[in-house]
Amino acid sequence: MIREKKCVACGKLISDKDTIGINKKLLGRDIENFYCMGCLANYMDCSVQDILDKIEEFKEEAKRAAKRDRDYFNEKISSIRKRAYKEDLKKNATYVAIISLLIMILGRYMVKLIKWVNTNIDR
Repeated sequence: MIREKKCVACGKLISDKDTIGINKKLLGRDIENFYCMGCLANYMDCSVQDILDKIEEFKEEAKRAAKRDRDYFNEKISSIRKRAYKEDLKKNATYVAIISLLIMILGRYMVKLIKWVNTNIDR
């Protein structure tokens, strides 16, 4: 929760996060003295509407940055997953080849065993 601040110019309580945020954005992150919207507009020599427009601009910029970061993260994760899938596929293909070879060898010995049993069943 944002702690209420007082405007250094007029003493008005400031609890709106946009007002506190625009103060930090325009005057510096580590500021201790805050202005209400009207006093900030006077201090910056602009209109309150200009400040409100700037707040919306900063919000849109933050949304674009967040989307860009999310897209980059998803792209990075996808490439890692693809690489891991290819490595797993290669490893599993090797295991399948080894198991197939062993089954083939075992099958040949089973055929030989059955032939031996059939020829020696009467003895």
